[in-house]
This record gives sequence, C-alpha cells and structure tokens, in this order.
Amino acid sequence: MRRARRATAVWASALLLAGCGLLDRKDPDRDCPRTGVISSANRVVKFAGPGRDLTDILFEVEILDATGTCSYRRGQVTGDTTVQFLATAGPALRDRRGAVPYFVAIVDPAGGIAAKQEFSLTLTFEAGQPALQLADELRQTIPINTGGNLAGYQVLVGFQLSADELTYNRSLIGR
Repeated sequence: MRRARRATAVWASALLLAGCGLLDRKDPDRDCPRTGVISSANRVVKFAGPGRDLTDILFEVEILDATGTCSYRRGQVTGDTTVQFLATAGPALRDRRGAVPYFVAIVDPAGGIAAKQEFSLTLTFEAGQPALQLADELRQTIPINTGGNLAGYQVLVGFQLSADELTYNRSLIGR
C-alpha cells in the first residue's frame, strides 16, 4: 500500500539566520542537504497498557528509508523528501488502526536544529493484513538569498518519541 502526502513548510527564517544566504555554486544540485534517519528514533513500538511483553504490542512501525532531492529556482530551494515505513500489527491490536507522530528536521552544519515539522502517520490494517508498507512524500520550500550553500545541512527524519519509547529503542540497539 502506498500513501502520498504533500506538505509545504516555509523554513526561511531559521535557515536564513543560520546560513545568511544559501546559493552560490554553479552546480546547485551538489548543494542539496543529505537526507537520513536518526538511528535511535527509527522505530516505535506501541503497547496496550503498562506491560512490555510481546503479547502487549499494539503495533510496531519502522522507518525503512528516507531519501531527498532538491531544486533551486528564483531564490528558493524546493526539497522533496520520501519517507518509507513498515508497520506490523501486534497481538494486542483490536481495532486495526493506529497513528504515530514523526518529524522532519533541517539540521545546520553546527548540529543545531534550524527547523522542524511534525507529521502524523495513520495506520489502518485490513482484516488478515499483518503488515503495511507506507510512503509519505513531503515537500519543503526554503526561500534563500545568494551567497552560501546547503552542503553542510542535513534533513533528518525520526519518530517523535516519549522518554520511555526512546529508552526502549536504546535498549534494543546492539541486539
């Protein structure tokens, strides 16, 4: 199953303050920010109640990949990001539906968050369907001045996790 969403975010002020203009190369395609997934925020497991047994799992969602391209036109950068997800229904999921928040952030060369936007991924499992593969297509428009480049910037994707969810994910790293 494939799902597409177009979202437009104007992240100008943060990037203009961070970069003070972001275009001065003859081949601007090389200036597209790298796109990636944050390893400690690439999955979320939702449980029914306080239990953490396998039988308590409502569903699990993993970000499989995030890719991006960009184009320059009339003083702005348009970035297209595609995020691919795999959702698996757990034994505790009764109504076959769920939702999880995730974010797309632009990180400046110093590692600071220049801009961040949250989205919601809605899950609907059909009867007998144990897994879903989904994709969201997002578009960010970034107005820029001339004089700099986007080479040091990154577009990072991850789930918006609670402290408990982040601790759970970190406990799984290395297993």
